[in-house]
Amino acid sequence: SSGINAEYGVHLCERRIEKMYAEDNIFASDDLSQEASDKAAQVIVQGDCKSVGLESHNCRIFHRKTTKGLVRQCRDFLKSVLPLGDESNSAPSLMQIGCGYKTGEGSGAIVCIQMDKSLRLSKTVSSRCNDYIQALYKHDHIQKDDELERASASKTKDLLKVKACKMVHGVSRCRFINNMTSYAQGTEICRVFISGIAPRKLKRVGCSFVQENSNGATTCIIESF
Repeated sequence: SSGINAEYGVHLCERRIEKMYAEDNIFASDDLSQEASDKAAQVIVQGDCKSVGLESHNCRIFHRKTTKGLVRQCRDFLKSVLPLGDESNSAPSLMQIGCGYKTGEGSGAIVCIQMDKSLRLSKTVSSRCNDYIQALYKHDHIQKDDELERASASKTKDLLKVKACKMVHGVSRCRFINNMTSYAQGTEICRVFISGIAPRKLKRVGCSFVQENSNGATTCIIESF
């Protein structure tokens, strides 16, 4: 049948959105989804994306005569939103996102809001790097030391400020990562840094990783018993 079935159109597009959320490199955000739904409703009222401060990469308004046409546009837009693999082709970029879809009289609007790229990079690299640190603590000749870890965290914050390991004293291992461009780059540097710590005798160890925008810093303090 012809014409717009608004409720059914919303249902089908929401199913598409949920399918996108199931992708391994996508992390759904309820807060961002609510914000996106509110924005989509505003787009329907205003009649275009720019009026509510959005651009074509995160907002689309459709004018179609059939529900099927609206849903097809929804599907195509969501495909354009999915992150691509990085330059090393090792893994797709990770993304935290929320999408919302609304229909009006003969039109539909979809909005997807992503977490800020630098913040997203920070959260994902930090999470992975901390996984490497926790794995390090399970080494046969390593004993995690909470006091050393707190001291390391303080030194790592200092390193972010001064941007040079030679200006940070009292650490056993140190690495400043300037201008990370991808998840793969940041996590690989951290992996290599942490994997280089393999004492032959039992040591007390505390490590930390901190990131600010595209810069990262990691330090470890290693002491004998």
